[in-house]
This record gives sequence, C-alpha cells and structure tokens, in this order.
Amino acid sequence: MIYYAHSKKIYNTPREKKELAYLKKKYRNKSTIVCPNKDMGELGNIEPYLKKVRECHTVVCSEYKKHVGRGVFEEISEALNKGKDVFVLRKGLLGFKLKRVNNVVWADINDWKVYYGKVKCQNT
Repeated sequence: MIYYAHSKKIYNTPREKKELAYLKKKYRNKSTIVCPNKDMGELGNIEPYLKKVRECHTVVCSEYKKHVGRGVFEEISEALNKGKDVFVLRKGLLGFKLKRVNNVVWADINDWKVYYGKVKCQNT
C-alpha cells in the first residue's frame, strides 16, 4: 500500500487528479494507492491518518508552494521514523518524478496549512 500525502489545498483539484493518475500508472498492479480525502475522508484528527501511514510500505508526498503543511509534515515524519520509504512527487519539464526523502524540517511552525515544513532530499 502506498499513502499519498498531500495538502488539503489541492484536494479535488485537477492537480490532485493528475498526481493520482501518475501514481496509479507508476505503481500499476503493484500496490494500492491510499488517497486520504478520497479513501478516508475528514476524520477530525491526525491519528487515523498516521495509523494508515504505519500500515503502508511507502509514502509519496506532494508539496504545495514548495512546502508541506503540518499534517503532511507529521505523516512524513511518522513514515521516516518507522523506516518506511518516502518519496516526494515533483513535476519537472518532462513530467513527474519521484525523489527519495531524507528528512522533513520546520520552515514556519506558525503556518500549519502551507509553509510549516520543507522536504529534504539527497540533493536539496
């Protein structure tokens, strides 16, 4: 199972649809993609989402304005702490690519929705 961690700011948008289509194609016949807003809904607190992260073998996160909000930050942190594979989905000139995440760090702890954290990869 792959958990698709992404900002509520892109829920039900064309961007979310494109990212999900890429992930479904990339992991076709290999794994189920868990999209929290489509598969779990609004559950009131972070714990059910972290439980689902613990059940998955991989987390793929998506940034919003080159940052992640608090919920995605916590999902990434949980996955890394549990030794899960974590990748960030980024769009380049030739389409989407996945980069392995090494860490997630605070950027602005007062902005829970957009600029809370930054994803760190090998070369960033």
